[in-house]
Amino acid sequence: MLVENYEAITRHFQYMESMAEDWIVQYGIGDWCPPFEGSAISVRMSSFKAPLELTDTAYFYNAANTIAKMASVLDLHDDEHHYRTAAEAIKKAFRKAFYNADTHSIAGDCQTSTACMIYQGLLEDGEQEPLLNVLLRQIADANDHQDTGILGNKYIYNALGEAGRMDIALKMALNESYPSFRHWIDRGATTLWECWNGEGSQNHHMFSDISAVMYKYLGGIRPDEREPGFRHIVMRPAVDCGLRSVKCSHESPFGTIVSNWDRAGNSVTLNIEIPSGSRATLEIPPDFAKEDYPCRLPSGTHHLKVESATTVPRN
Repeated sequence: MLVENYEAITRHFQYMESMAEDWIVQYGIGDWCPPFEGSAISVRMSSFKAPLELTDTAYFYNAANTIAKMASVLDLHDDEHHYRTAAEAIKKAFRKAFYNADTHSIAGDCQTSTACMIYQGLLEDGEQEPLLNVLLRQIADANDHQDTGILGNKYIYNALGEAGRMDIALKMALNESYPSFRHWIDRGATTLWECWNGEGSQNHHMFSDISAVMYKYLGGIRPDEREPGFRHIVMRPAVDCGLRSVKCSHESPFGTIVSNWDRAGNSVTLNIEIPSGSRATLEIPPDFAKEDYPCRLPSGTHHLKVESATTVPRN
């Protein structure tokens, strides 16, 4: 697959590069469909807060990194060096244009801008916690609502999931008032809508990464990029997210992966199935478990009980 698509992908990067000015690009549609009032017309659907060139340049950086990884797999070492060098130049330009490291402020001063920088890996050492705190403040200022369009929707849930803050992600998703996924459901939605207020298409996939988030972070089923195809599974269930139970399974190339857990008081019972040919590493949030984790899980069915140092899940 990489061999067949490598030329097309590098040509697309060259196209972005041809439009760049000092490694900054501006050509996409941006954080499309943020919360807005009224009918679904372009001027409202494009009323996002994150600068267009910020999210575009972040994807430009993502593309350079992705091609560098592809080149490494294909033993194209000159290309790998070229695209890693390009990625560093884009990252430097992004930070100069959009980020103040002294105040941890980002252009747009919004959830999408902050979560984009975290999700796309445009941070330096020591910036993860300060920027996460900025994002948490922005969510709190919005009364536990997300204020994002389609790009920020992906960034914010993944940034929170990676940081072990699915408690906050669930607060947003399950918020009863507009805009939220719960608000859609309470209005009778059985599909994903195009716009937060229900205007436009009533069957759209743009916000669908919320489904992947449930598998990756609530169930905690994640492939190890160093051993792809779920040969090695990083099992990191969000047992401290505030839910009492989660049932989750995924059909991998090796077979069904199961991650079910139930919380009762100060303990969590986990039922995990690892298919033949795979193995897993179970990770429990360090501020939750009394015992040390991670632990190795071979293929097979595993029933575990984890004692918690706390009795009440995060609110």
